[in-house]
Amino acid sequence: MGALRDVELVEEDVAGEGTPPVRRRRWWWLVAAAVAVAGLLVGGQAWADARHAAHLARFDDVAGVVPPIPEHPAKLWTYQPYGSEMDGATEVGSRLVAGTVSAATREYRIRQIDRATGATVWSARGTVDPSVDLGTEAYAVCRPLDEGHSSLVACALGQDSGGVEGIDAEQGQIVTLDAADGSNRGSVVGRWAQWDAAGGRLVTARPVTTGTTVTWTLRATDPRGHETWARTLPPVDVQPEPEADDDGVIAQSQYFSTDMEAAGSRTVLADQGHLFVLDDAVVTASLDVGRGLWPRLERGAVVLHDYEDLSTSTLVTGTGRAVSIPGTTLYLPVDDGSDSDVLLVQELGRVSARDATTGAVLWSTLTNGSSAVVLGGRAYLGMDTMLGAFDLRTGDVLWREPSSSAPSLVTDGRGVWASGETSLQGFALDDGSALPARDVTDLVPHEDGGYSPLDARLGMLAASDDRTVQVVG
Repeated sequence: MGALRDVELVEEDVAGEGTPPVRRRRWWWLVAAAVAVAGLLVGGQAWADARHAAHLARFDDVAGVVPPIPEHPAKLWTYQPYGSEMDGATEVGSRLVAGTVSAATREYRIRQIDRATGATVWSARGTVDPSVDLGTEAYAVCRPLDEGHSSLVACALGQDSGGVEGIDAEQGQIVTLDAADGSNRGSVVGRWAQWDAAGGRLVTARPVTTGTTVTWTLRATDPRGHETWARTLPPVDVQPEPEADDDGVIAQSQYFSTDMEAAGSRTVLADQGHLFVLDDAVVTASLDVGRGLWPRLERGAVVLHDYEDLSTSTLVTGTGRAVSIPGTTLYLPVDDGSDSDVLLVQELGRVSARDATTGAVLWSTLTNGSSAVVLGGRAYLGMDTMLGAFDLRTGDVLWREPSSSAPSLVTDGRGVWASGETSLQGFALDDGSALPARDVTDLVPHEDGGYSPLDARLGMLAASDDRTVQVVG
């Protein structure tokens, strides 16, 4: 008999004859795959939604762009158009900032105003420097310190609109705040007759009259008063006072402008019929322009306007030469600064785009448009009973659609709206597709048989008459 041996029995799955092999179902991976696909779909949709929302909001911080216009606009709040803090208010991106000064207590208050309610978002208070003469009435005038590039706002405190808009130098104070939260970023005290804020700097101008000449000194500082440049200009002759006609009326053409404006690194100062243009401290143009012309810095150009004769304007080129151009510059309620060397000009029956440095015509179109919105390298033109989008540099027509009336243009950054007597007619900025019209019949004021269409004021959709401004949204 043979010896016993240890035997290990191994069981195997054996398929029955004619029966396919049994396979274990891996159901769990089907569930996991379904969850993963659902996650990708949800995540992808969220990403697409976020991207679309960001695209719609891309112009929200551009000055002049109103908040999104709701389906049914309504009255929100009102303010006084004259004699209130709104006289010196300014937009800093999408933020509205205004200030007040009490001549009695010498206290100032600067605040951000909620555009939807008129309520205070933040408030900054302080005391005006003792050296500043506030007189019996005091004001605050605010301006963005570096428009489109910073949230800082500069507010001049003093008498007679800040004590900085006249010809005689007065002691004043400029307080700089962060419009995002109201935090103080600096204060400058000094004597000046003109001031402006641009390129992150405060620019002040002070005249000294000696005998029959006046000499201006310009000075640029940071918000804390640290000087970045200064320039004393050549003296100019003091001109005789304008003469009245036989009826005692002084024509506009008899006046000369005393004004200063800054944008980026450029500063323009006009006085006694003479014009100075500076790039930082360097004088790039010095011209006798005579009476009746008012200089403005517009889209990189120095333009002299004759408000008695709108058929022609004078452009000071980059080489300092004065060039006469037909027409006058278009009113731009919104301008994001794109293609800033292109100037839009309204001529007789035509709108032209000109090189802001030479005056050369880049393109033109036959239209009687008087205003335009500039966003993202496009010019949105109101043209009689049409609205159109043009490439700002080339003039290519991107879209053109009929509108119900010759439009007053408003934009909320999503569409451009033609403001009429009873409705807002909107078109998408991207492709001109029609947006649902907004009924504003009960919001538009009527007086003396006419009406005042809704327009943009300080970044708010508003209706106005001689007494109040009604904010709408």
